[in-house]
Amino acid sequence: MNDFARVLGEDLSAVFLNPSEHAEQIELDQHDLIAVVDHLDADPLGSSDARLGLGMETIRLYIAQAELPGEYVVDQRVSYNGQKWYVLDVKEQRGLVELNLGREAA
Repeated sequence: MNDFARVLGEDLSAVFLNPSEHAEQIELDQHDLIAVVDHLDADPLGSSDARLGLGMETIRLYIAQAELPGEYVVDQRVSYNGQKWYVLDVKEQRGLVELNLGREAA
C-alpha cells in the first residue's frame, strides 16, 4: 500500500467516520454502525421514483465497508433506525460504501 492510500485510510477513520466530527451512530438491519448520514431532499413529484405520483424521501449513508453487516443490492429492503427503506444505489471506493436509501414520503 502506498503512503497516500495509508494516509487516506487513517483519515477516513480518524476524521470522516468519527462521531465527534462528521459521523453518527445508526442502526442498519439490527446492527449498530458508525456512518455519515446525508439527508437528501424529498422529491415531492416522484420524478426519481418509478411509482408515478409518489414522492420519495432519500438518504445517503457513508459506511466503512468492513463495518457493513452484509452485502446490499438495489431494491433490497432494509431496516434503517427501525424504519423500512429500500436500497436505491450502492457504490464502494477505497473501503468506503455509499449506500443510498429511499422510501415513500409521508
